[in-house]
Amino acid sequence: MPKKAILGSLFLFVSILVASFAEGANPPLQKCERGIARATKNLVDRKLLVLGQCSDKLFACSQKDQFSKIECLTKEVLNCTIRIKLLFDEAKGLRANFRKKIFSECSNASIADIYSTYGLGFSLIDGVGLNNLYNLADILYANQACYIDVLVGTQMPRTGELLVSNGIDIGQFPCLPVYATPMPTISSTPIQTPTPIQTVTPTRTPMRTATPTATRTPTVTPTRTPTPTITATPTLGCGGRDLYEKFDTLKWCSYSPTHFNPNIGIYPDEFNIREDLRTAKSFGCEGIITYGSDNTLGQVPRIAHEEGYSGFIMGIWNPKSTEETSNALLAVSYVDGYVVGNEGLTFPYPYGLAYTINDLLATMSSIKLATGKPVTTSEPSTAYVEHPEYLDFGDWIFPNVHSYWAGITNPADAVSWTINTYYQLRNAMPGKYVFLKEAGQPTCGDANVSETTQSEFYRLLWATEVKFSFFELFNQPWKNSQPVEPCWGIFNSDRSPKQIVIDFASFAHIQYVCVPAIYTYTNLYGRVHNVDTSNYRAVVYIKVRGAWWVKPYASAPLTSFNPSGMFVTDITTGGVDQEATEIDVFLVAPDYPAMLNTPPALGEYVAVKKVLR
Repeated sequence: MPKKAILGSLFLFVSILVASFAEGANPPLQKCERGIARATKNLVDRKLLVLGQCSDKLFACSQKDQFSKIECLTKEVLNCTIRIKLLFDEAKGLRANFRKKIFSECSNASIADIYSTYGLGFSLIDGVGLNNLYNLADILYANQACYIDVLVGTQMPRTGELLVSNGIDIGQFPCLPVYATPMPTISSTPIQTPTPIQTVTPTRTPMRTATPTATRTPTVTPTRTPTPTITATPTLGCGGRDLYEKFDTLKWCSYSPTHFNPNIGIYPDEFNIREDLRTAKSFGCEGIITYGSDNTLGQVPRIAHEEGYSGFIMGIWNPKSTEETSNALLAVSYVDGYVVGNEGLTFPYPYGLAYTINDLLATMSSIKLATGKPVTTSEPSTAYVEHPEYLDFGDWIFPNVHSYWAGITNPADAVSWTINTYYQLRNAMPGKYVFLKEAGQPTCGDANVSETTQSEFYRLLWATEVKFSFFELFNQPWKNSQPVEPCWGIFNSDRSPKQIVIDFASFAHIQYVCVPAIYTYTNLYGRVHNVDTSNYRAVVYIKVRGAWWVKPYASAPLTSFNPSGMFVTDITTGGVDQEATEIDVFLVAPDYPAMLNTPPALGEYVAVKKVLR
């Protein structure tokens, strides 16, 4: 089968989405609009990547010998239908979200101005382009196994005919061929070449673990008045405090309880859950990620809310469990998002839990529909390399990333490996948010690890741009598939602290309070911990079009702290500062001679915190 024919069918799908989600220049965005901008850009970026990958895989199948071709085409058609269905699901829900934001959150803004801001045009909400998209989505829902055939339209032989011609029994695709109505005639749009994800050393995370940058130009001479030192904590930081803002700013911890052994049906009572969460607070945990919702675990979100936690991701261990799903829905008012399953597609054993992709996606879809909250799943980082379709599963990418299972125990090397894996995942799906659900090091079970190596790993990782959750809060003695399995906690199973807890209470580090969304003009807020603030200053650098610039001004580059350690810096004082893709904050001496375009070198600062946008 010619590659041109395959590409032709996929171009049609690209053109339909492009017609419905056309992008334009991005002028300054208000906070009530940024969710619309992010959703639109992410969908367009992912659309191009998915279609490029599907095209390449189908073409590769067509080049195989007859027997291999049949097997390959059957597999890849099914994989591509799943990925394309997810895009349609997201596109179909996007209009409702736009309407909600425009008519509620953005009620004081001009609707026409909002459309113009995103270069979307009225056709996005009311025009023919979106109606065509809706018609297609309706066909897809009505013909569950026929997504590829719908996309083919009249541009090339039906997928059903293609499969039959290659000797494939279409009985396994019960509605092929079904599409009879000619597709709308829309000019084709080329498919962008997807960014390849490099092969990394395979991880072996156990099953139930408790758990494009363009060339830049410089900013121009500043014209705005410097912002004075902050004297109070900002209300709601960035304003909206959606899940992704919380990922940027809160300290997250992955949690399975003490007094817990699912192998023999032991679950903690409310008293012990509450004591666990209070212990976690002593480390500074502000967001909690759980794994299951059965039995008393379904009460954890409520208890965490009562204990003052600011973020919560609720886990559903078994996508086929009606008990877990029911508990998850009951907890919706305490939850920021849901994670369905944990490595169940990669490691269905030793715990005997097996679920299919269809099981997983069905539960994810029902949870999202019922709650309106973001939903995702988790697999080991290498699973996203071997199965790039997993990158489409959910609203954000939530991998388990463990250098230990790659054979790396040296803290500095482990952090480098983690950074590399983080970038691989970001590059694999540009525009989709990546947060590491698990990152950590064990402290026993191997002569090469200890509480000291764990502490060093976390202290080094904290200073990087990697967004992660501490894995995990407490040792889990019931996990015994490998000698290190019980030993990943930052606390022991009796809630006594390990070295990392002690070290974090004394070592100087920076935490963000508000990271402005790209293309906005909100100030940067942050806090420094464990220093005498009168003896230090913050110096902030932003990366704009490939170049570093000190902020707020070269003439006034240092920012002071208030007595509680808070600081605020205006990072959009000129030119195209709102386009900055990275923000780095350094803790330096009060007389540090900051350079205009050169961030401090190692040894010139006490602490650093980085973030990508």
